[in-house]
Amino acid sequence: MEGTGRCRGGIGVVLRNDTGQFVAALAMKLDGISSPLLAEIEAACVAILLVQELNKELVELEEDAALVLAALNLR
Repeated sequence: MEGTGRCRGGIGVVLRNDTGQFVAALAMKLDGISSPLLAEIEAACVAILLVQELNKELVELEEDAALVLAALNLR
């Protein structure tokens, strides 16, 4: 909300299997998100945690921000 001094954002994560079928999804509102890049980083972290929780081993991360992928060294 502009003018309130609070930074807010939201993320969405969708997991699909190797044939593109839906596995899981989630959406979250987040406080303290001051930039789109920070939101992308948070989404990548949440996606990795969700993959671990579901005991998936081989994953491919698709990300809107190439900088995030480069930082994670997943390119």
